[in-house]
Amino acid sequence: MEITFIEVQVNALSPPKVDYEESTSKLNIRYSWAQLAMSTYSIVVKAKPVGDGRIQYY
Repeated sequence: MEITFIEVQVNALSPPKVDYEESTSKLNIRYSWAQLAMSTYSIVVKAKPVGDGRIQYY
């Protein structure tokens, strides 16, 4: 699968730093050390098949 779209929605007083590492297909969400309040987030990812269409697990 090839990731074509990523959306991260965060409900927090101080939003985290969000990075996507394309080479490893990892999404990193880093909160500040001072993050005290509870927060929630949702992640939407869209992908398309590549090659033979089999799902690859990492």
